[in-house]
Parts: sequence; structure tokens; C-alpha cells
Amino acid sequence: MSTYSRAADEARALLREAMRLPGDIRITGDTLNLRLDPATAARRSRAIAGPCNELTATETRYPGADLKIKYSVKGHDTA
Repeated sequence: MSTYSRAADEARALLREAMRLPGDIRITGDTLNLRLDPATAARRSRAIAGPCNELTATETRYPGADLKIKYSVKGHDTA
């Protein structure tokens, strides 16, 4: 969570919030898109978007399917 200046103090709380965020699951082509709704504050959404980008970069496949998983936070999507 190097994208979050208070990571050392609030990392667990931030991850807990991220795991509770509602969102959308959509399949587009060969990609499973997991888009989280924004967090309670814009800075928290930006902080959660960092690990989402890192997870997406691993090009992990959904078990039992040939779908790449793309993680993002709405309003903080990357190309």
C-alpha cells in the first residue's frame, strides 16, 4: 500500500473497508472485471486502487475458467 501515506497506521482498516465494499462483476471478452464502489473518502479509494492495479498486473486467471481477473475501484479505473 505504498500509494497510501498512512499505510503503516491504517493498512488493516483500509483492507477491511475494501473487502466490505459493494461492486460489480462483469465478464467482457476474456476478462472478469471486479469493480468496487468508491470508499468512504476519495483518498481511501485511491489507496485501494493501488493494490487493485498490482493484483491486475499479475494476470491471475479465475479458477476453472480462462478469464483474466481485472480489479478496480469505480472512478479510479486504469486502461
